[in-house]
Amino acid sequence: MVLKSTFEHGWLLSKLLKLDDEYQGRWEQWRWTMETGELPKEIPQTEFLDLGHPQVLQMLSSCLQSIPTGGCGSPSRFIPYFTDWLLYALGHPSIAKLPHEKV
Repeated sequence: MVLKSTFEHGWLLSKLLKLDDEYQGRWEQWRWTMETGELPKEIPQTEFLDLGHPQVLQMLSSCLQSIPTGGCGSPSRFIPYFTDWLLYALGHPSIAKLPHEKV
């Protein structure tokens, strides 16, 4: 089954980079470090949420539940599809076409 969508390869990357720029700027720091070969003089600290943050767990659950089901089988079979879909959305060259659900 193919997810019918107007999402183009890499559609999520620009949105993710914009959010990073607004909140942390980590991507820009990494890019600068790679280009110059130097570490930034100041690295802002990141405060991580606890591992079981309810909003994160709910978002992941919603993402996995939105994958179309085409028969029986273990829900764990959706993990490779989900990761391929994320790679496609981020524009990774290894997944250049919208992935198919493997039934």
